[in-house]
Amino acid sequence: AITAGGPRRRSCVLRAMSLDAVAYGPSLATLSLECASDNDHFEGLLIGSACYHTSTERADFSDSRHTADIIKVGIEGIMPTGPLHSFYGSSAALDTDAFERHLAQCPKDKRVIGFFRFRRGTSARPSLRERALVRSVYEYLHARRSVDDVPVMLLGIFAREVDHNACTHSFDYAFFYQNAAGILDSVCVRISILTKSSVIEYDEFQVL
Repeated sequence: AITAGGPRRRSCVLRAMSLDAVAYGPSLATLSLECASDNDHFEGLLIGSACYHTSTERADFSDSRHTADIIKVGIEGIMPTGPLHSFYGSSAALDTDAFERHLAQCPKDKRVIGFFRFRRGTSARPSLRERALVRSVYEYLHARRSVDDVPVMLLGIFAREVDHNACTHSFDYAFFYQNAAGILDSVCVRISILTKSSVIEYDEFQVL
């Protein structure tokens, strides 16, 4: 729509709607392997796509229908950027020059939908610095996005712990997104493209 002030642009604030996120299985497996074999902290960008989707649900015992708008997000790849602080300072201030260099490596048909961090010996919960960094990255990407881009910002945290005798490795991960109020909410990310062998192994798994 064109107004007297020019083309209308969506607000920088995310619209209040639910989020449906799915991650490409092989990419998540690759990242998990990197986390399991790396002894240092590292981070990177989440590559994928996002779109608005309208879902319609029908009530069980009536003809009434309920329509809801959701944001569908696909995490299709990862792009490691190096050790911690690879595109920001100690105060979570974005280093725009370094960030632009990483953005230039993103495939032209995809977009950056968030970032991830791997930390050893910590829980998979966002720190205050990470919360501030999510807002900084979102605002920067919003300023350079096209009108049709769906505003979305995800944070993935991966953590690994090793027990005192180095025999047991505990691996954990969690995803979060910035909601309409600018607050980080946890989000359940479904994993796609499980191979047939993976499904069989899962069905045959037994707790010892």
